[in-house]
Amino acid sequence: MSKKPSSASTAKRSTPSSSVSSAEREEFFNSLADPEDPESISIEGLGTLCEQLGIDASSDIRALVLAQKLGAGSQPGKITRAEFLEGTRLMNVATVAQIQARLPSLDPGFMDRTEFRDFYRFVFQFNREGTHKTIGRKQNLTCSRDKESLPHFHGH
Repeated sequence: MSKKPSSASTAKRSTPSSSVSSAEREEFFNSLADPEDPESISIEGLGTLCEQLGIDASSDIRALVLAQKLGAGSQPGKITRAEFLEGTRLMNVATVAQIQARLPSLDPGFMDRTEFRDFYRFVFQFNREGTHKTIGRKQNLTCSRDKESLPHFHGH
């Protein structure tokens, strides 16, 4: 006897009929954009998004996974308009509520080794200051501690 997919699992799938429009994604970006640099979302904008999602950007690693999924990468501590629009297109989201529904998928404990290695590199790049090629010892220790706390990586 086959089970019908629940409406919750059906809603999570990305189908052309459920795609969010580029206008909706633009509006979402504009709501978070830095007033001094309207072509990017700063750390403050990401903090605002995390507050709206009910996660603590300073201690919840899902905030960094979200930044990665939203496309951050070309500039430390920022997400450009193009990165954000592509990231939200790939995630098929344009509202806080749509991201909220995907929060469980942002747990890095579910990443395979390659994904985690890419994530670790992203965190390193995202936390650099300006043109520095290194991050501070405290940030590095925090990243290492987060990796070790994931059950997936113990003993491997």
